Amino acid sequence: MKWDDQGNLLTVPQGYTPIYNEEELRKIGVKNTDGDYNYTNSDGKNYEYSLSANYILMTDINLTPGYDPATGTGGTLPDKDFNDIPDEGNTELWTPIGNEGTSTSFKGHFNGNGHTITGMTINTSTLKNAGFFGYTSGAVIYNLHMKDARVKNMNNNNKTGSLIGGCANGTTVSLCSATGCAVSGNETGGLIGETSQTDITLTRCHATDCKVSGTSYSGGLIGYNSSVITACYVRNCDLSGCTGYHGGLVGCYSNAILFGCYTSGNTFGSNTSASLVGSNYGSIIASAYAVNATKNDNSGDATTIGLITENKKSNNDLSPTLSGLVSPFKESSSTGNTDTNGEPTGFGFYWGAGYQQLLVTGADKDTAEGVTTTTKPLFALDNEIRNDCTFNITAPIIENGTVTTAGNTTLTNVSTVMVNTTGNIYAQKRNWTAAGIWGATLDAAAGNTVGSTDATKKVILAPPIIQWSYQGEQ
Repeated sequence: MKWDDQGNLLTVPQGYTPIYNEEELRKIGVKNTDGDYNYTNSDGKNYEYSLSANYILMTDINLTPGYDPATGTGGTLPDKDFNDIPDEGNTELWTPIGNEGTSTSFKGHFNGNGHTITGMTINTSTLKNAGFFGYTSGAVIYNLHMKDARVKNMNNNNKTGSLIGGCANGTTVSLCSATGCAVSGNETGGLIGETSQTDITLTRCHATDCKVSGTSYSGGLIGYNSSVITACYVRNCDLSGCTGYHGGLVGCYSNAILFGCYTSGNTFGSNTSASLVGSNYGSIIASAYAVNATKNDNSGDATTIGLITENKKSNNDLSPTLSGLVSPFKESSSTGNTDTNGEPTGFGFYWGAGYQQLLVTGADKDTAEGVTTTTKPLFALDNEIRNDCTFNITAPIIENGTVTTAGNTTLTNVSTVMVNTTGNIYAQKRNWTAAGIWGATLDAAAGNTVGSTDATKKVILAPPIIQWSYQGEQ
């Protein structure tokens, strides 16, 4: 798994404001006494701290309430149920960077430089967007890691995540993570609350050991999503307290693309839960799988938690349902959307207890069954062609019940964060490939046959490993 492109930069790239401590971190987007955004930093130099400036984090920062950076001691981290969380208005709580609006959202670059922000705590009933960043617009966020964040947002119309509350207008997020975090709100994600436009991209991000509680759409990674998500995963997260549609990766997927992602070991509660996506409206999902999903109310086990709770072209047009058991390369029994050949556009396959994998939604069914390679446009809401991305699909070759050649898929034109030789980060279109996703040998001894209707005869000996790479990666 290719994951660690960059070591920490020890020098500050030209045009970037370095952040060395909590005091400097809290200055971002805050005017000084002269009414501008210029401050003298701890290195004795003057820098810009506006919402459009570029920043690089030069050290790990602990924001746990009560923590003393001078001694490295103290601090009380609220538990994941928000016991002992400071009252709203406490100065030790974090004020999100940027708010929703043309002039108030964060629009700059933030290079986390591989560093971690620990114990960030938010308790609000007034903020619409809550996270380390409240709201971003056209921003680039890279290599920043949130640990043990606590975000409690009681505003009824809110977007809540540990890293970003809400984002829009071409925001690109890459190599970011949430670990051990707890977030509670309306549209709630372990990493991001909401992405509201299709030109947003997430690559190589993940959430692990987080607790997500939401009342509308909630996901281990994102609550409500309209973006491209590539090479992301969620592991061992607790979504059992969610009451609306919620999924291991995304709560609601609308007019979006999910590619080369997986979830593993997540816990769910209500019947509106799904191991991958809670509710899908007109989105494309390819080369994704979910494994070892469980329910905490004993109403079912991993085999009864589908990949997707509901799968629709639009609110009134039901497409083939992909939850539950789906035979290899066969469409579900539901009627609905069809491709140009009259074939249903939803298909996937299921192998073994607790393991589900979705090949592709939106491509021609015959392409997969024919074991061919093709390039097809992606279809979004109302079957409009998305011009930003296309798939190149190579189906796996299965001979006598054995995968002899693993398939792969390539997604072209994905906005990807790059780092140049001077340390500057920027977004550039790249082609992404997910290979080896079809996994290991089928259990021929159990009588496997391609297309078997007996789910017990389709067994993966071990979960597959997704190998991600992108054009230009070193």
